[in-house]
Amino acid sequence: ISLPETIDKTVSDIAAVATPLALIVLGASVTFDSIKSCSRNLIICIIARLVVVPALCLGTAALIGIRGVDFVSLIGLFASPCAVSSFTMAQQMDSDFKLAGAAVVFTSVLACFTMFLWIFFFRQAGFF
Repeated sequence: ISLPETIDKTVSDIAAVATPLALIVLGASVTFDSIKSCSRNLIICIIARLVVVPALCLGTAALIGIRGVDFVSLIGLFASPCAVSSFTMAQQMDSDFKLAGAAVVFTSVLACFTMFLWIFFFRQAGFF
């Protein structure tokens, strides 16, 4: 069953805005008090997500001989920030949603720099 074009366009426009809007709302809801209460775990989470996991996975990929476009795809996969949906999942599972929200916000901001560094490093090393 196909929807009328106006409804289909409206639904696809709303879908295109959903993730950026969720990130904006999440960023606005993170407070400095919630960051202070979980600062140690937040630092560990940020370093693990943006430095340790990419170093292990990309290093392993380099050792087994992955090169070119495949290697760049792995950078996008392993060096990317935490997903916005992890905050919602943490909330629904009665977990530490304040830590999850702060992790999403900070990894999203810092991934701009760390991803650049990963790409620069592996480009200079001749992997792609």
